[in-house]
Amino acid sequence: MNHLRAVWRRLDAWSALLLGVLVALGVIILFAAPGPWHRVAPGATPQPLLAPPAPPDDIAVLVMRGASSSRCTGVVWLHVDYTLPRLTAVVVPVGLTCLQPGAGLQPLSQIATEAGPAVAAASLGRAVGTTMDAWIAIDPRDVRAAAARTRTVPHRDARVLQRC
Repeated sequence: MNHLRAVWRRLDAWSALLLGVLVALGVIILFAAPGPWHRVAPGATPQPLLAPPAPPDDIAVLVMRGASSSRCTGVVWLHVDYTLPRLTAVVVPVGLTCLQPGAGLQPLSQIATEAGPAVAAASLGRAVGTTMDAWIAIDPRDVRAAAARTRTVPHRDARVLQRC
């Protein structure tokens, strides 16, 4: 008995259609995945599918403190230069007057407290003449709590580390 004929007798029209669609999708996914079958000519190298995003150059670090970490108490602007391995940190006064869209000129701490760190970072970027690629909001109490949980080096191990 022919095995293919037995399979076709068992399948109805809808299941045969579904099986055909699944096989077609499998072939499409196989050809969409990176692999040696993408080489058209000998020696051709496949192009990357997506370019990695550029790392951030300007980062706004906002220190949020107070009841439920809602009040801005400090701002630091970090500039990273990747061509020359250099990091520049600028402490920005929290009373710096910045333009908040829809609210006019306000102190930076008030913008961060009322509108959030993302809006404050964008306002700081416009005030200093650049675009902030990223922002970080930290709470000093959380940093101290995380640092307290780390293991400290005992005194006898510190002497061993000094010899190395």
